[in-house]
Amino acid sequence: MNFDFIIPVSFFYLVGYVIKLVSDNRLKKRILEKEAVDENLPYLFNKPLQPKFTSLKWGMVITAIGLAGIIGFLLPKTLVGSYRDEIVFSFMFLFAGIALIVHYIIMLTEKNET
Repeated sequence: MNFDFIIPVSFFYLVGYVIKLVSDNRLKKRILEKEAVDENLPYLFNKPLQPKFTSLKWGMVITAIGLAGIIGFLLPKTLVGSYRDEIVFSFMFLFAGIALIVHYIIMLTEKNET
């Protein structure tokens, strides 16, 4: 498989990101120069907050995918035959989905407690 397209794509992404950073900083500088300061100014300079349980969610998903891989490879060959790879992939998607559902339930219970 030829991956020669990655370098030009990443270069254009980098150029676009630098243009965005420069334009955002110029906008912030103009707002400060015009002294248009109000109670919303801190939101302009602060980075957006990440959700509370992001690390928990991705930790659960990665653990579930790893567990699915281990379970899939431990299945006896007589039980699964030549479909071992397909079964491992299916387990990975199934366990990752279960992990996301469990994370959603945890978020609902946390939301109801507050």
